[in-house]
Amino acid sequence: MIGAYLWAQPYALPVFGGLAVLFAVLGWLLGRAGRARWWAVFLLGAAGALVVATTLTPVRAGTGSFGACRVAVPSLDTLLSTAGVLNLALFVPAGLAAVVVFRRFWLTLVLGLAGVAAVGLAQALLPVLGRACDSDVLLVNLLGLVVGAVLGGVATGFRRAGAIRFRRAPWVLAGAGLVVVAGLAVALVRPVAEEPLPEPNSTSREQEDLLRETARKFLGPDGGYQLREIRRADGQTLLIAALVTGTANRGLVHLDWPSGEVTAAEFTPPLTPATAPIDAAAAKDIAIRRAQSYFPWALGAELRVTPVAGGDFSASWRQRKDGVLLPLRADLLLDRDGGLVQFSTARVPPPELCAVTVDQPKAEAAAIAARPGRQVARGELVARRVGDRWTPLWALGLVPAGGGPEQVFVNACDARVVPESEVR
Repeated sequence: MIGAYLWAQPYALPVFGGLAVLFAVLGWLLGRAGRARWWAVFLLGAAGALVVATTLTPVRAGTGSFGACRVAVPSLDTLLSTAGVLNLALFVPAGLAAVVVFRRFWLTLVLGLAGVAAVGLAQALLPVLGRACDSDVLLVNLLGLVVGAVLGGVATGFRRAGAIRFRRAPWVLAGAGLVVVAGLAVALVRPVAEEPLPEPNSTSREQEDLLRETARKFLGPDGGYQLREIRRADGQTLLIAALVTGTANRGLVHLDWPSGEVTAAEFTPPLTPATAPIDAAAAKDIAIRRAQSYFPWALGAELRVTPVAGGDFSASWRQRKDGVLLPLRADLLLDRDGGLVQFSTARVPPPELCAVTVDQPKAEAAAIAARPGRQVARGELVARRVGDRWTPLWALGLVPAGGGPEQVFVNACDARVVPESEVR
C-alpha cells in the first residue's frame, strides 16, 4: 500500500522531508530565543508538512478540473470509509500541535478553517496537481482539525501560559488571507452537484469466478476485485473491474465476456519492476514475456519497441497482409524499470478484403481533387469498417493552406473518397 502511494505521489516524500527539516530549524531557533518550545514548533511543522505533501503535490494520472468542486450531502458512510478515516487522521496532528504552540483554541479553529479552505481552493484552481476538490473530503479534514484542537486543548488545560507572543501584524495578515481565500473561492470555484450513482451491476457466478481468477493472475493469491461496470454495446459484453490488494487500489481491467480475454488493463504501481532502469533490448524481452502471458495470439505479428518520454518504453504488435495494416493490434507500456504500466488489445481475425487496385499516388490525387488547395503529409493503407464491410482504405493526412490538418479516406479498390462518418 505504501509503495502504491509513493508511486502515485512521487513528490510527496521529498516535499515532506524538506519542509520537516525547515521547521525543525525554525523550532530550534525559536526555542533558543526562548519564545517557544522547539519540539512543539517542530511537531506543528511536521504536521503541516504532512498535510502539504499529501494534499498539494502532483499525482500521476490525476483528473483535476479547473474551478470545479464536487458538492454532496455529507454521509456517515463517507466518514467511516477507509479514505474518510485517513483524511480525518491527517489533520488531527496539525490541530493538536497548533493549540500546543499558540495556546489559543478558537484562533486555531479559525486558522484551520482557512487552511482547509486554501487546500480545497488550490486543488480546484490548479489542475496540474491532478487533484479534485471534494466537499466530503474538506469536511472530514476540518473535523480532523477540530478533533486535534480539542485534544490539544485537553493536553494544555485550555491555558494560554507559555504561548508564543507575536505582534499584531501576523494576525492581520492571517485575517486578510482568510478574506482572500473566501473571495477567490466565491469568484472562481463553481459547485458541481454529485450525480446519482447508476444502478448496481449484477454478475453471474461464472463472471465472479472469472474476475477473481483474473485478479489473482495479475496480483497473486492476495489479489481481489471490485466490479465497476458491465458495459454492453454492439453485441459485446465488457466487465470493468478495479484490481485491489486489501484496501489498496492496484489498477483496472476490462474483460470480454464470455471469452474471458483481458482487452485492457492498467496498474498502479506498475507490475513487478526490475531493480534498475532497462534499455531497449531488455524492454523487448520483457514485452515478449508479457505477451506470452496475457495475449500470446499477438506474437505472430510484427513487434516494434520505441522509447517514450521519461525513459519508458512502448511496445506495439501490428499485422499486415499485402501491405494492408490489419485491425489486429496489441499495445503495451513499460516504465523505465521494466514494470508493466498498461496494455490494450484488439483480437480481430484477418478480414476478407477486396483486391487493392489503387496505389498511393492515385489515392493522393483523388484526395486532392476532393479537397482542392491541400497537400498530403502522410498516408497509410489500413483495413477499416465501412458500414458493415471491411475495406482497404488509404488514410491520408492532408495539410490545408492556412488551416489545420485533416484526414481523408480513399477506397483502395475503387478510388472513391469515403466520408469519415462512414468509417468505423
